[in-house]
Amino acid sequence: MTTSPYTAKINGTLVNIAAGTLSVTNQIGQRSQGSVTIWGALGTVYQYGTQLQVFDETGALAYAGFISKDKAYRDPGARQGDLGYLLHDLTLMDNCYKADKRLVFQSYLNATAGAIVNGLLTAYLAAEGVTATATSIATGPTITQGTWNGNKSVADVLTWLAQQTGYWWQIDLNGVLWFQPYGGVPAPFTLDGTQVDAMQTLTVEYGNDRYVNRQFTKGGFAETQTLTETFHGNSLTRAFTLSYPVSTLFSATLNGVDVTGATLKKTDNSGGLFYYAPGDSVIAQDPNFTLLTTTDTLVIVYRGRFPVITMAQNPALIAAQKAREGGGTGYVESLYSDTKVHTQPAAYQIAYDLLTHYGQDATVITFSTRTKGLMPGQMLTVNLADYALSNKQMLINSVAVSDQSDGFSIWFDVTAVGSPVESAQWPTLWQNLMAQNSDPSDSTDAAETALALLSTSTFTASHSFTVTGAKHTCPIFSNATLFGNSTIFC
Repeated sequence: MTTSPYTAKINGTLVNIAAGTLSVTNQIGQRSQGSVTIWGALGTVYQYGTQLQVFDETGALAYAGFISKDKAYRDPGARQGDLGYLLHDLTLMDNCYKADKRLVFQSYLNATAGAIVNGLLTAYLAAEGVTATATSIATGPTITQGTWNGNKSVADVLTWLAQQTGYWWQIDLNGVLWFQPYGGVPAPFTLDGTQVDAMQTLTVEYGNDRYVNRQFTKGGFAETQTLTETFHGNSLTRAFTLSYPVSTLFSATLNGVDVTGATLKKTDNSGGLFYYAPGDSVIAQDPNFTLLTTTDTLVIVYRGRFPVITMAQNPALIAAQKAREGGGTGYVESLYSDTKVHTQPAAYQIAYDLLTHYGQDATVITFSTRTKGLMPGQMLTVNLADYALSNKQMLINSVAVSDQSDGFSIWFDVTAVGSPVESAQWPTLWQNLMAQNSDPSDSTDAAETALALLSTSTFTASHSFTVTGAKHTCPIFSNATLFGNSTIFC
């Protein structure tokens, strides 16, 4: 059995690694997947959750995690009772295991994402040996509410926070908790070729097959102006259908009396005189009340909503594409459709974000290095003139730890992206806009819709007002002054 020149420890005890068997992949937004084969004395096995550390030939920590499974076996030809050793094919899991095994019993209200992460660190992860630096946990946006009663693990909550904010999280090999925006952490060095230990492994791929310069979004809604609609009873119906589904209801008046106590529709239709639901055009009367007759008048003041298609485009990209194509329009169009986009501003934002993301040329670089310090989520500056890359900012997508290149040294195989490709696990605001509660219109396709074009306008508004003062002079009174109903006594 060939032993590797680097070392490993299981629960602090040195073990022998079989050369050429170490393989671990760390990928942005995903858990590490890895394996290694070790050999040792007969009768020793390793259970789930056993700590494992790998050190390179210089003694520096190269990987830290835990054993998920141990597949133990003897060399071919060995018999029961023979002397020898036992081989172990170990399946590995990273330090995020520490967050997997703890359940959350916490509630947060109007707290920043970073404050919640720090709260989880204090309440659960610190006891597991996890730490944080002064800069490893970013503040992030405010989370309106988060309540967990043991139904989610710490890892689940951290993943949810990452999805809501467009951040990534990780517990690195040193046990440090990271919560950062994508590209928020710079790589420890600039890639200029001197760190690439095998130039034949360096490749740069160009081309974005998801490119778009004119983005449409279908499924959003716009509001009408304030509308007033009047209904008369007929002693038969309790349902009064408006011209548009309700976006905002201002008032409901029955025979001149305000009955705006209408509430969201309930399954038991109880508790109010009338009911409505956003996205529904029907105003419903409670069945416990008398049917309206021809002498009854119901007046509804509301704003309705109607479906729209929004569009965002980039004229500079269109012109550049037209030149590349040698004519034509230069348009490269895409349509995104989702009926959970409940507002026109949200649809605009989605179209803009998709255009910003996919309206770029794609660059993907892969290289192998023995220089330590790179991890997924970092922003790597690349200066490689041979490949037309000058101060190119590239997001590290994955870092694989392996000794399979030469069976002797630990190498880091790195993939970085300088543009929007799905393998980069790009999350942006539009994903969060999708995560809205469903409403009654979700099952309706937004067909035959109006088109709202994204445009930019600037205006200046000046406010003016006039204040008129009214002076009241109290009467001077004496024994001869009479006071009546029309006289004010000050």
